[in-house]
Amino acid sequence: MTVAVAGDWDSTIDWARRCIETVAGQGIHTLLHLGDFGLSPSPAGQAFLAAVDEACLEHDVTIYVTPGNHENWPAILTAPVAERNEIGLVAWFGERIAVLPRGHRFTLGDSTFVSLGGAPSIDYEFRVSGVDWWPEEMITQDDVAAVVAGGHAEIMLAHDAPDAPWQTDKVAAVCANNPGGWPAKVRAYATSGRRRLTEAFLAVEPELYLHGHYHLADRKHLKLPSRGRSCNMVALDCEWTPGNLQFLDLTTLSLTSH
Repeated sequence: MTVAVAGDWDSTIDWARRCIETVAGQGIHTLLHLGDFGLSPSPAGQAFLAAVDEACLEHDVTIYVTPGNHENWPAILTAPVAERNEIGLVAWFGERIAVLPRGHRFTLGDSTFVSLGGAPSIDYEFRVSGVDWWPEEMITQDDVAAVVAGGHAEIMLAHDAPDAPWQTDKVAAVCANNPGGWPAKVRAYATSGRRRLTEAFLAVEPELYLHGHYHLADRKHLKLPSRGRSCNMVALDCEWTPGNLQFLDLTTLSLTSH
């Protein structure tokens, strides 16, 4: 069984349509999205949802979103959940667009998954609360505790990366070197989110960890601290880049570009 995985789309309709068409062209019907999908209360956000849902219906593709930071979190957290298939109780934002709750676990093929969406927005000071930024974006300690209690899963889906040293080299360079020149206060906010993810990551000890958020493509094989396990840490790029869309073989847990 093969599924598609995509990084940030940021409400870009034309790119989303292109990805959906590409996925369907490979005979694949499931796409796992790693956040900053485009869940916005704005008219543009509603148009994006409608266009993507229409494309999914046309091409028989279902998208499961692990939400990012630039999403309408109050709507995500209060949306009713329904069980339509093997994915379980999730929030449906269209006929073929579902959002995975934090800590949601499910199985595809023979592979076990856990999803832990959200991340701190390092640019929150330039955004308007309730319009294009929501403080609920931050993963809570209760979210982390629930994931820790669930233990191991083979594949972990997230928007953000764990903290150092559990990062790819390119992500580690961004976090350490601060190329955006962000002030200490917002960098500390971002670090607090990565540390919470780290706690969850080290409890899950996945063979494969997939995330977006940094708008770059990178991979690294990491040795985990216990039980002799290791993890392939994979960062996916953003819209209009070759590193945005990947295909995941659930038998081998290997990724290939489209």
